[in-house]
Amino acid sequence: MPLPTKSGARPRPDIRPRVLAALTPEPATETEIAERAGLPGRERVLHASRALARLEADGLAVRGGTRQAPRWSAATASASARSEPDCAA
Repeated sequence: MPLPTKSGARPRPDIRPRVLAALTPEPATETEIAERAGLPGRERVLHASRALARLEADGLAVRGGTRQAPRWSAATASASARSEPDCAA
């Protein structure tokens, strides 16, 4: 368990590995992913949403669906290759 900081607050554990493990090639809602990842608490969907946004920025997750009802899936090798710039130039 992480040690408290000087202010007494405990640092939050990084949940991205758990959220990444809960992603599949089939699109799923943030609620479904939060449940698969075993995230505790009533704010689990908010935490999953933030983790998914970071995973998307890292090229590990793909957002689909609509803005109000996003659906997330694991990034495939071909999808992440298309999003990276060509370094051969």
